[in-house]
Amino acid sequence: MANVSRPESCSVTLYQNNLAQRSRQLADKGTDFFLSGQKVVLLGEKGSNASSVGGPGGNEFTFDMAYGPDTIPQTVASSVLSPLVHSVLSGVNAVLLVFGGSGSGKEEMMEGMQAADGGNSDENSRIRSSAWEGLPERSLNALFTALEPDGSSGASIPLTYSLRMQFLNISEERVQDLLQPDCHAHDLALVSES
Repeated sequence: MANVSRPESCSVTLYQNNLAQRSRQLADKGTDFFLSGQKVVLLGEKGSNASSVGGPGGNEFTFDMAYGPDTIPQTVASSVLSPLVHSVLSGVNAVLLVFGGSGSGKEEMMEGMQAADGGNSDENSRIRSSAWEGLPERSLNALFTALEPDGSSGASIPLTYSLRMQFLNISEERVQDLLQPDCHAHDLALVSES
C-alpha cells in the first residue's frame, strides 16, 4: 500500500485476469506458475528445466499484492485505487500505470464490462456476467465520494475543489486521450527531449 508520508513510494500489484481462453492457451503451452498473496513463482515449461523468462525453473517474483484469476476486478480496482485517492486528497499527485501483453486484461480493467446474458452459474461465468466500472469511472467516483460534504467541517461557505486528470492509452507509439469522446480521432504527438 502506498505511503503518503513518502510521496516517492510505489506500489506494484499483479492481476491475472480470468479470461478462460487465455488460461487454456497457457495450459496448452505448458507454462506452470504458482500465484499466492504477494508472490508469483514460475515453475518452468512442461518438459524443460527453463522458465518462460529464460532462467531455471522456480523464479520467484514478489509484488505488493498479487491477485489470481478467481478475483473479481472490483476487488483489484478497490485495493489499487484506495491508497491513490487517499494520496490525492492529501495533496500528493498519483499515477496509475496498467501494463500487460495482448489479451492480459488491460482493456477490461480500464473500460470495465457490461453485464453479459447467460444462465451459466460457474465462477468464471459469474465474474464475466457481472457489470463493473473501469478504473477511470471508479477513480472519479471514489474521489467525488470522498469530496462530498458531510457537514462535519462546520463551514457555512461551500468548498470548491479543482481536480486535473488524464487517462491515456499508449500503444504502438500512439498516445490516445481516453477522456475524448472518440479517442482514436485524438492521437497526441510524441515529443522527444532532444
